[in-house]
Amino acid sequence: MALERTAEAIERDLADARQRLAENISQLITEVHPRAVTHRAIQENKRKVKQGIDKGKEKLKDTGHLVMSFFKDDSGWKPVPVAAAGVAVAVLAVIVLAKK
Repeated sequence: MALERTAEAIERDLADARQRLAENISQLITEVHPRAVTHRAIQENKRKVKQGIDKGKEKLKDTGHLVMSFFKDDSGWKPVPVAAAGVAVAVLAVIVLAKK
């Protein structure tokens, strides 16, 4: 037994199919529009730059902690490295001032 469909049902199905097709085409055009592509590329690059900056900040923070650990620990300042750094700064200042 074959199911017979009315003309109205077929027309309604065709209208629904046309509507879905129109929506799909509209969505496709929106996705491939140069402005949309540019916008997505800009957003992706902003995300990557921010991620790189965040990683750089974290590495800089870690480096700062490492440097500070050379001069200071839980018990306080380490006199030998602090004195050595002071001497290095003094020598550099004498060299710079002597060249003037």
